[in-house]
Amino acid sequence: DDEVPAVSENSLTDLDRALIATAKVSAEAAATHLDGVAPHRALDAIWELVGAANHYVDTTTPWKLAKGESPEDTARLAVVSYTVLEALRWLAVMLWPYMPDKCDDLLAQLGLPPVAPTEGTSAWPSTWGELPAGTQTAPAGALFPRLDDAAQTEILTRLGVAEGEGAKAKPKQAANAKKAAPSGDAAKKKSGPVPVKETVTYEDFTKLDFRLGLVLEAEKLEKSRKLLRLTVDVGEDKPRNVMAGISQHYEPEALIGKRVVVVLNLAPRKIMGMVSEGMVLAASDDSALSVLTIDGELPPGSQVS
Repeated sequence: DDEVPAVSENSLTDLDRALIATAKVSAEAAATHLDGVAPHRALDAIWELVGAANHYVDTTTPWKLAKGESPEDTARLAVVSYTVLEALRWLAVMLWPYMPDKCDDLLAQLGLPPVAPTEGTSAWPSTWGELPAGTQTAPAGALFPRLDDAAQTEILTRLGVAEGEGAKAKPKQAANAKKAAPSGDAAKKKSGPVPVKETVTYEDFTKLDFRLGLVLEAEKLEKSRKLLRLTVDVGEDKPRNVMAGISQHYEPEALIGKRVVVVLNLAPRKIMGMVSEGMVLAASDDSALSVLTIDGELPPGSQVS
């Protein structure tokens, strides 16, 4: 059934109420930043709700509830479905100033008209539950479908990029490595393999908690030549602050949107006056460094092993 379900206030759990509270804080903060002509800060606030909603879906597992046969599973699925749909409505309205066409497409899938600022369900969200029960949704596939090789080639051609150039594009560190690459006899003096460190037990290794993290922000530190401050969504209520010594190999903007591997349970450490709440993994040698990234659409907070 593609109708928006009806739910009652007393059917909500603490988990549902936590997402609703995050949505209200996010909307209020984003509105304040937009009024102050700080759209980048508004996006930060909106992304708090994106992360919380992703975490909510991971935790409530609606795909499992849909397979359940008990009345409790059916009732719970209705609450979870409504909560997710209402969160999407809030996000569509809040993100509309940044990508109006896509947000209108999302609203259409929710069975709602395009945004008409300040009117009805298009007004800046402040009251949870304004998505009418019984609304007929219209699922129409992914808003951001993955591009196959042919589609990527077509886009690159339209942009005037030579065939194969896009696929061969390398991060900043690759260019730096090429400049520094030795030639002739110097190349023959390449150092041997890095010695293996002291063996650890399997039990010690399993104490480390590796998670997928989505980089939301990245910025250079003025007083450091090496450090970048990363804001990383790891599937928790709030993103984490992670310091990474990679600024000589990456421009900050090149990292935004990357899915990286984070060591989540390292003890917090103060670096350059700021607390780092994890570590981003990278591979390196004497001339280059490459941050470990993960393909696909797994949500932030997914375990890496």
